[in-house]
Amino acid sequence: MKTKQFRISSHRLPIAAAATALLGLLAACGGGGGGSDSGSGGQPTPVPPPVVLDPFQGTAYLKFSQTSRYKDKTYGMERGAHQKIVDVCNSVRSSFYELPPQQVDEAVMAGLDTQLTERFFDTDKAATYTVGYGLSFPDMDRWSAEQKRLNGALPAVPPDCSAHTKVEIKQGYLWRDGVYYSLNYKDSKALGNSKSSSLSKLPLASEEQVRAMPTESVMGERCHKPQIPLEGVVAGTACLWDRYPMVGYLNWPWSLAGKTTLGSGADMLERQQTTLAIERGKPIDAARLSLPPGFTVTMGP
Repeated sequence: MKTKQFRISSHRLPIAAAATALLGLLAACGGGGGGSDSGSGGQPTPVPPPVVLDPFQGTAYLKFSQTSRYKDKTYGMERGAHQKIVDVCNSVRSSFYELPPQQVDEAVMAGLDTQLTERFFDTDKAATYTVGYGLSFPDMDRWSAEQKRLNGALPAVPPDCSAHTKVEIKQGYLWRDGVYYSLNYKDSKALGNSKSSSLSKLPLASEEQVRAMPTESVMGERCHKPQIPLEGVVAGTACLWDRYPMVGYLNWPWSLAGKTTLGSGADMLERQQTTLAIERGKPIDAARLSLPPGFTVTMGP
């Protein structure tokens, strides 16, 4: 059996030598995918700083009612003030006409002490709107105007003390584009303030303090009950939503539940909050985070 012999053609030798030289050159220059971390001139390659995400990202929405009543009583300041007007009207009916008293529907009177609030938040914009109502008494106004025209003489038709008209009371506050606006719906005016402290992030409690706070669940959302006074948070039994950090910013933080007291003695008011809706991460109508159409803007100092 003959042994096969393998020969390298002489014309392949220069190519192999060139490849060996090229590999040596790449190694000397740090090429070829080597593990060197240095850049040009032997300096280490700079490491980019870590990306810090703003925790105030995304949307949040809260809707709740607040009912205020005097301590140990079934009515509050608004109901009490309107009842006095009705009582004066009934005094006229009784004294001058010998007629029985009339009352406004109880549900209408009770609703005077309740306000409805909606809060909106979207990254760098926020808004808070509160609506309630008062009452006007057109027939009592008619009677008073007629008596004045008669120089104090008694009008022929007594006042109807149950006749009333609801008058909406609305407050609004808007934070956007680095400006805090107070909205006056009666005059369609917005007063802007670009120096408001609410435009800056103010930590209210440390992470350790937050962890130590008792927690509750309201409509499936967790909230913290501060055991220490926090700046900008009304003292009481507030339970602050953990949607965002415990930081004062725009209209944040939001209480999901709580009972607060205002005043003292016989004038002490107890305000009870009832949460009606909570949402996170859902789109918000752009109109709710914009100046109302037709509003005139005036910038404050």
